[in-house]
Amino acid sequence: MRAARSRAGHHASHKKESKAALQSQVQQQQQAASAAQKPQAVPATAPSPSSQPPDASIPPNMQCWTPQASTALKLLISARFCAALLSNISDCDETYNYWEPTHFMIYGRGFQTWEYSPAFAIRSYAYIFLHVLPGKVHQQLLDANRILVFYFIRCVLGLMCALCELFFYRGVCKNFGATVGRLTLCFSIISTAMFISSAAYLPSSFSMYMTMVSMAGWYMDSIPVAVIGTAVSALVGWPFAGAIGIPIAIDVVFRKKQIIPFIKWCIIALGIILAPQVLLDSYYYGKTVIAPLNIVLYNVFSEHGPDLYGK
Repeated sequence: MRAARSRAGHHASHKKESKAALQSQVQQQQQAASAAQKPQAVPATAPSPSSQPPDASIPPNMQCWTPQASTALKLLISARFCAALLSNISDCDETYNYWEPTHFMIYGRGFQTWEYSPAFAIRSYAYIFLHVLPGKVHQQLLDANRILVFYFIRCVLGLMCALCELFFYRGVCKNFGATVGRLTLCFSIISTAMFISSAAYLPSSFSMYMTMVSMAGWYMDSIPVAVIGTAVSALVGWPFAGAIGIPIAIDVVFRKKQIIPFIKWCIIALGIILAPQVLLDSYYYGKTVIAPLNIVLYNVFSEHGPDLYGK
């Protein structure tokens, strides 16, 4: 009896083990099936060199340094203030056509050249007024003597030039890249021509300022800045500098097809610049005067041309 019971218990135990092994095999098969139904993870691959930024392969400590706007402005102001304080007056027109009328408008007396004579009226008082205003304020508030007013106006010229150069530098960086912008900034700071012209009290220097503004606006795809900068350069500064705006007009009108915005901003520029200029010049000349038109008519369309003193 005992032997029979032992055989029966052993048989039952063997059946339980077989059943457990079968259940384990079924579970493994189900897990394998579910794993096969899941999407296979795609192994991460390194991006191709063409999809990376140009300088991604260069360590940060070996990349070329490009000055930020604040750093560039400090460098430019330092150079332009040095020019304002150290540069000589290299053009007789600066003395007699601009410093003398400025002295007249601030202190009430000064020499007058033939260009400011009502018989010719080919120079605009609007350009002088832009410099008389800060000089007069400085003289009235601080009771400054004439030498200090002279250097203060030159420092204002240097500051204006530095701000316009900064805007031009940012436009170059945006359109041509950081390397070209860095080189532009470097050559501008160390340029002898910029040292002389940045603080020169001349319409041609003012047109240089505004040309940098208009070109930067063009580089940044800003039609209003490009058009108004060119208009200020030609109307207030030197009318013949308006020719620099021809490439901008061709690009905006014929390539970009922005005809309506271009015409709109041209009309706005004439309204906000030429109208006040005509009023100011007419007040000082005692008659209606459009100075930019007069200088073009005198130099280009007159019988003698720009030969008042001979060839």
